[in-house]
Amino acid sequence: MNYKLSLDTRAASNAYGLGLFGLLCAIFFGLSSPTLKASQLGPILPTHHFPTDRSFHLAYRFHFINSSSNFLERLVTDPLTNNARLRIIRHELIPEFQPNRKLSFGARVVLDSLSMTADSGSWAGRTTLGDQAFFVEFRVLDEPGSSLGFAGVVKIPSYSNPTLLELTESSAPNNTLLPGDAQTDTTLLLTTEYWAGANLRLRADAGLTKRLDGYASELPYNLSIGVVNPKMDFELRLRGNFSLGKGESNDTDTETIREAFSNSDYAYSPSPWVMVIEPNVELWLSAKTAVSLQYSYSVMGKNSPSYHAMSAGLIYRWAETHNSPRKTFKEVPIYTDQESGRFEGDSTTPQSESLYLDEDPVFEK
Repeated sequence: MNYKLSLDTRAASNAYGLGLFGLLCAIFFGLSSPTLKASQLGPILPTHHFPTDRSFHLAYRFHFINSSSNFLERLVTDPLTNNARLRIIRHELIPEFQPNRKLSFGARVVLDSLSMTADSGSWAGRTTLGDQAFFVEFRVLDEPGSSLGFAGVVKIPSYSNPTLLELTESSAPNNTLLPGDAQTDTTLLLTTEYWAGANLRLRADAGLTKRLDGYASELPYNLSIGVVNPKMDFELRLRGNFSLGKGESNDTDTETIREAFSNSDYAYSPSPWVMVIEPNVELWLSAKTAVSLQYSYSVMGKNSPSYHAMSAGLIYRWAETHNSPRKTFKEVPIYTDQESGRFEGDSTTPQSESLYLDEDPVFEK
């Protein structure tokens, strides 16, 4: 997708964006109540920012996560033991660099604050680094209106879960908190993008996730439709994963640890699958800064948490586009002196070697 600079301020678009942001903020804080169910957000995908000659994005996201039930079957849920409720406050930092139009790479740095409450009155809390992720995307095809590429994602835990002996010898052997499976995942994706119009974008991703420690492999996917203009990027996603096989069953020690975690499928579920619907919006207040809002809802699944999830964040963008001098030609009289050091029929339009997005970009039709 190509961009050019717009020299006007677009005050009306700014007002519209701020008004929509205010409305979505009201919805966000209105829905973020203790009765919501939420869990991990499913498969980790690259950011899929538009290709530029060179750019850097830095995003911060705040996630509000609560989980109180698991999917037993496709549309059947079961509450956690003792009606427990798992709440996670997640801080996520996402730096991303694009050295050219074909390559981008970045990371997701996660800090989780977990708490678990139950009807029995028990409570547990833990703050720790979560599952960190590194991603890279390479576009094999990059043409105006379409792109095709490959992406890789590696998820690495930066925490450790207690063993059964450590849990037994702890001060609360019947209560524990697990930030995740504490194992490494590796994902390879095929990524596609197609613009059906000047403001309508379609995306589709599919791939394979290899899980360690005996867990079944997974097929992650993402289908999305986006409505985009210079001030707003609204995207509706349908994403999730299918499990390939059942994997190895949990041993007795792991099942005992899960019982202390109220049997939540947030961690140590050998063969989960889930389907999530997820609207996401980025509102660009200027060419360099934006706010983002996202809501996730698990439509169906099995051996996975049933959840809602809310997040809000800020994005900083630096981008650069390279231009080449443009030559033009014109007819001149035959008697023109061509030995004067400059031929009038061949002129070069002076242009800078690089063009920074200091003004609001607009989409080329």
